[in-house]
Amino acid sequence: MLCIIIIHVSVNTFADENECKYRPCDIFAHCTNTLGSFQCSCFPGYQGDGFHCEDINECDNPVFAARCVENAECCNLPSHFLCKCKSGYIGDGEVHCEDVNECAIPGACADNTICNNIPGNYTCACQPGYTGDPYETCIDINECNYAGACGRGALCVNLPGTHKCECPEGHNGDPEEECVDIDECLRSPCGRSAQCTNVHGSFRCSCPEGMNGDPWVGCHDVNECEESTPCGTDAECVNTEGSFECRCQAGYQMDPTHGCIDVNECSRPDACAENARCINVPGSYKCICPQGFSGRGLTLCENVNECERNPCGENAECTDTIGSFVCSCKADYTGDPFKGCSGQQLRLLFLFVFGFFIGLEWQH
Repeated sequence: MLCIIIIHVSVNTFADENECKYRPCDIFAHCTNTLGSFQCSCFPGYQGDGFHCEDINECDNPVFAARCVENAECCNLPSHFLCKCKSGYIGDGEVHCEDVNECAIPGACADNTICNNIPGNYTCACQPGYTGDPYETCIDINECNYAGACGRGALCVNLPGTHKCECPEGHNGDPEEECVDIDECLRSPCGRSAQCTNVHGSFRCSCPEGMNGDPWVGCHDVNECEESTPCGTDAECVNTEGSFECRCQAGYQMDPTHGCIDVNECSRPDACAENARCINVPGSYKCICPQGFSGRGLTLCENVNECERNPCGENAECTDTIGSFVCSCKADYTGDPFKGCSGQQLRLLFLFVFGFFIGLEWQH
């Protein structure tokens, strides 16, 4: 007998489950539910098994890289790529890339600079006469601080980015080489009798010592002998043009420190006559014949023969000498020849008598 078994299966028992709701695939993959299963497939621009997907670098493919023009570079992006103009260029990267003139952009370089555009870039440099960072700031160089910026004697004037050299007033020449002083006194710019003194870059007019007035008009002499007594004693003031002289009187001579001082005429070997005595007196001198001489001492002093007036004592002889005389006792006489000399016979008699009496004393 055939047995038929009827099985009632609930429809809900065999319904398909959507595994994609659990996100089993890579974040860069698409999940496709299938009956009883699911499929993972990587997004376009990615490669892998769906469970692990990685970006495809299209720039490694020469076909894609060739789409980028000159001065462009291939940039890989997630799921695709881009042709981008290199830095310093502008364009779409696939049709053209043109150089950007950065020097046309305001503020590309600092002030006082020179901007030089080059393919894909640019450079900044400080202008001549400036220094610093050309991308930040360039400041003026003060060339006048450097030795030799200008010639000898010239003035250096600093200017923005440069400098200039000038000869100062009262000088001429090439300021780059040397400026020399102009001697204004060569054209006699001062008044009559005035002194012109050339100074550095100018000149000065002045009345010389001993004169006064306006040196630009004329100077006149000052009579110092009338205005004061500039000379000392024993001197005479003599006015001269622009000055005066102190002339010592006769018998005086000028000393730089003490003025007029007495001249010692006696210091001259021929001031007086021979054998005369010289006596210096203020402003003059005297010549006197000393004792034993007679005459005028200035011209002649003769020896006086004192023996003519018998100046010696009795029994003395007088001998005249130069300027004096000598008294001496005659032969066989002794004593003071100026008072008198006694004979030798009297002396012997005295000694005999004296000896006789001494002998008598001894006998007693």
